[in-house]
Amino acid sequence: MMTRDERKAMSLINKEYKGGRNFMTPNVIAYGMVDDTHAWELSWGTGIFSPKLFGVTVVNFDPETNETSRAYDMSTCFQDEQEAREYIAGLADGLTDEEDGE
Repeated sequence: MMTRDERKAMSLINKEYKGGRNFMTPNVIAYGMVDDTHAWELSWGTGIFSPKLFGVTVVNFDPETNETSRAYDMSTCFQDEQEAREYIAGLADGLTDEEDGE
């Protein structure tokens, strides 16, 4: 069963991408929220040059307007699932650094 944050993240990702799947990483592993305004999706697929590829997709959410946008600068891919999960775990730290002007 999905948590409230997982359901919210899935909803925001699906809203922004209109339910479409990434052709390189179409298999969703997990959803989550970095904070109240950033949702992430971890997915996998077979890469062109690697047997497996893990994608992290991040979406921005503006609660005042209820609008989403693609966070291209925060979305990336990895060849190792653990590296992708570590990246996701560090996303909140990166947002804090941005807010502090670092």
